[in-house]
Amino acid sequence: ADLLPEEQCRIHDLIRKSSYEAGEVIFRPGDETVDFFLVSLGRVKIAKLSPEGKIQLLRLLGVGDFFGELSVFAGEEFLPYQAEALSEVHLCRIKRTDMETLLDRTPILAWKILAAMAGRLREAERLIEHLGLRDVRGRLAAVILDLFRQAGKMTDGSVIPFAWRQKDLAEYLATTQESVSRKLGQIEQAGIIRLTAEHEMILLDHDRLEALALDSPME
Repeated sequence: ADLLPEEQCRIHDLIRKSSYEAGEVIFRPGDETVDFFLVSLGRVKIAKLSPEGKIQLLRLLGVGDFFGELSVFAGEEFLPYQAEALSEVHLCRIKRTDMETLLDRTPILAWKILAAMAGRLREAERLIEHLGLRDVRGRLAAVILDLFRQAGKMTDGSVIPFAWRQKDLAEYLATTQESVSRKLGQIEQAGIIRLTAEHEMILLDHDRLEALALDSPME
């Protein structure tokens, strides 16, 4: 919305499109690419794989999100993570050289990407804090609190979309799916949140959720 019509046309002329089915791996660690990717449809899972095969989920991407920024800003040609389609996915891809030229000509786009990257750095710092200082229940509460904070909805009765699968939450929190299911059930049974059949989450008690995220016991 902040781009001029001629700038929007310039971007459109550089885009190549690709599509993937749910469950299809878009890239594996070590795959070579010099492209910048923008999600135009669906959800993409970005994860790191350990030598033992363990998965650490880094983030879930939706429409308007991007990946491949290391190719543009750090000159890396080999992706350090895996990208997987969680649904039908359509991607817009731009070659690194074209993206570099585009950023030079469209400073507002460069600022938006840098702002998003700063947000990801903040998210990564929070994840390190969650994993290092909290038990599973505290980590889960902190992540839920972050989701409401990111949506700008922090009052009791607030509703946000909640499309996270328990499998993905387990990978993100470095725990088991069974543990996530049990702890999520405890938080819901305590009257702090409510999950709906429409894949939404309702915040019922912000103060208790915040206390739980700080490892305070439930009342």
